[in-house]
This record gives sequence, C-alpha cells and structure tokens, in this order.
Amino acid sequence: MKKWAHHAPMNHLHKFYLVEAERFRVLGKDSKAADLYDQAVELAVENV
Repeated sequence: MKKWAHHAPMNHLHKFYLVEAERFRVLGKDSKAADLYDQAVELAVENV
C-alpha cells in the first residue's frame, strides 16, 4: 500500500494513513493515531 500511495497519492495515500492510524491505535499510541486519522480525512476530502 505504501508503494501505491507513492505512485498515486490522490487515490491511496489517505488509505495508507488510515492503516497506519489503526496500527498506532493498537499499539496504544493514541496521539499519533489521532494525527494520522486527521491527515487521512483531510486527504480524502481534498481528493474527492
């Protein structure tokens, strides 16, 4: 997914950030997870 995000960020970068946010949430790093969720939402809105 990281490779896809690199080559087509308008289609995949927000998905990559969502996966990373979930990973950090599971690891208990809620602050980092929240930041990544916010970035994912911003990118998704930009590229609608």
